[in-house]
Amino acid sequence: MGNIPLKGISPFDLEKMKSKMLKAGKTPRTIEYALAIVRQVHNLAVTQGLLDCACPVKRVKTPRRDNRRLAFLSHEQADALLEELVKQSHQARTAIEQ
Repeated sequence: MGNIPLKGISPFDLEKMKSKMLKAGKTPRTIEYALAIVRQVHNLAVTQGLLDCACPVKRVKTPRRDNRRLAFLSHEQADALLEELVKQSHQARTAIEQ
């Protein structure tokens, strides 16, 4: 957050940080971690009696994550999987042979 004291960090500052991180190619999860660190530092300062203001992170939306992954098996992996299925299950053997 640069030269901004912890007490002076606003939700607007955090939104700017979030925007810069997204433009730099950071993942939504990385941005969540960064916001979590700001929240933890703020909460520690409140616990230690150094701050008495609301945490600005509460008013910042975290970016949405898409954890879906698309993967394909290689021919060797598919063959190995089918071989193992045939060993394990008579129903699988019947389905595969058809």
